[in-house]
Amino acid sequence: MVLLITCANLANLMLVRGAGRGREIAIRSALGGERGRIVRQFLTESVLLSFGGGILGLAVGYAGMAALRAAVPPNTLPAEADVALDIRVLLFTLSLSVLTGIVFGLAPAIVVTRGDVASVMKERARNTSAGTGSKALRTALVVTQVALAFVVLTGAGLLLRSLSRMLAADMGFDSTNVITFGVPIPREQFPDPVKLNLYLKSIVANVGAIPGVREVAFASALPLSGWGYGMPFQIAGQPEVDRANRTVCFFKMVTPRISGPSACGSFRGAI
Repeated sequence: MVLLITCANLANLMLVRGAGRGREIAIRSALGGERGRIVRQFLTESVLLSFGGGILGLAVGYAGMAALRAAVPPNTLPAEADVALDIRVLLFTLSLSVLTGIVFGLAPAIVVTRGDVASVMKERARNTSAGTGSKALRTALVVTQVALAFVVLTGAGLLLRSLSRMLAADMGFDSTNVITFGVPIPREQFPDPVKLNLYLKSIVANVGAIPGVREVAFASALPLSGWGYGMPFQIAGQPEVDRANRTVCFFKMVTPRISGPSACGSFRGAI
C-alpha cells in the first residue's frame, strides 16, 4: 500500500513536470520528433528514478536489518528464522523498481504527448493550465493516494489495538513483587566451575540479605524471553540422524527457590 501511494505521488509529480514541458515537447514534435521516441524518453526518466529509489531502498533496508540484528539479544530468534537479504530479495526489488517505473511513467508520458502541436503552442502562449485529460489523471491519482492512505491508517489502527490486547493478556504466571536482572558472567574470569559456583553463591547471599527479599533463584532465561539453551535430540524408533543434522530442542534451567544465605548450598550443581 505504501509503495502504491508513493508511486501514485511520483506519477502525479511527473505529470505536472511533463505538463510544464509541454512547449518543449510541442517544439520537438514540430521539428519531426516521433511520439514513440518522446514517450520512451519519459519512460527512461521514470525507470531511472524508480531504479535509483530501489537501490537506495536496498541500502536502507540492509542497514536497518543489520542494526536490528545487532540490537536483538542472542538466542531470541530460532535458528529457522534466517533474516537476510538474499538474491531473491534483490531480484524482486529490482524487478519491482523497473515495473513501477514503466507502469507509473507510461500514463503521464502518453497524456503529455497526446495533445495537438498547434493547440499546445497556443495554450502555452496564453499561459493556460493543463488539458482536460491531464487534470482528470491528476485527480484520479490524488483520489487513489487518499483511498490507499485510509486503508493503511485503518490497518495500523487495528495492529495497535491487537498489540494493546496482547500486552494486556494473561501470561499464566504472577509477576507481582518480582524483580529480575541479568548477571554478568565473563567466561575468561571463571574458567573453573568451582570459582563460578562461588561467584554465583556470593550473589545469592548478598541479594538474599537485602531487607524485604523473601526468595532468590537463578534462571538461564526469563519466561517469554529468549530460547535458553539448545540440545540436538534423536527420536526413538526413527532412523538415526547424524548429530550435526539433528533438530535442536531449546530448554531453560531454573534453580529451586533460595531463602537467604543459609540456603546457598542447595544451589550447588545447578549452574
